[in-house]
Parts: sequence; C-alpha cells; structure tokens
Amino acid sequence: AAGGEMLKADGGKMDEPLVFAKTFAGEDLKIILSAVSMEGISVSGCRMYDVGETRPMPIADVTKWIGREPEREDTSDALSIATWRPGLAKGHDSFDLYFVPEKSPLVEVLKVSGIAIRLDQIGEAL
Repeated sequence: AAGGEMLKADGGKMDEPLVFAKTFAGEDLKIILSAVSMEGISVSGCRMYDVGETRPMPIADVTKWIGREPEREDTSDALSIATWRPGLAKGHDSFDLYFVPEKSPLVEVLKVSGIAIRLDQIGEAL
C-alpha cells in the first residue's frame, strides 16, 4: 500500500496484486502477480515462494532449464542468489532464484525462509 501511494504521488500506479496458493508435488507454493506503471513504462512481475523449504534449488538445475549460465551467482550462509538477464522467455527482463536457509540471520528481517523465484517483464504501459 505504501509503494502504491508513492507511485500515485509521482503519477504512477500499482495494480492490486493477485495471490494464488497451491500444493503441488507435496510443496505448498504461493504465486504473486503484480504490475507497476509509470512514465509510460510497465513492469509486470511474477513471484513464486516455497516458504519454509529447507532444501535449496540447485543453481545448476536452473541453469540447465534456462539454457545458459547466470549473470550473477552469490552464495553465503545467509542467502543464495542467482540472476539471469534476460529472463527465461522472450520479453523477460530478469529471472532470479533466491534461497534463505532457515538458520539465516535474514529470517529475523524477512520473517520467512525458503525458496523464491522472481520473473519480471518490462514494456509499454497500457
């Protein structure tokens, strides 16, 4: 809500996010779709969360799926991030894979651990 108000003050807008939840292959997954528009540009995002997952998704497996090495790969005891730019499909700006271990100090700030996947697409605002 705070982000939407900031955008509105600058002439932009944020669509109401859509949230979906499904258990798939024993995993409780959450998907959030969002869109932000400002100055004729729109950023549409899709986030997938597997909150509480204790097993990281191997970056090598995602690299095979995407078909190329990540542009950025950082791994520590607190956080693992891999970024592919452009993203997975035509028109995707980025694809990011995150893993926060359950004992990470980031859990205190984020309030969750587990896997997150983020995809963004940038284009002209409608």
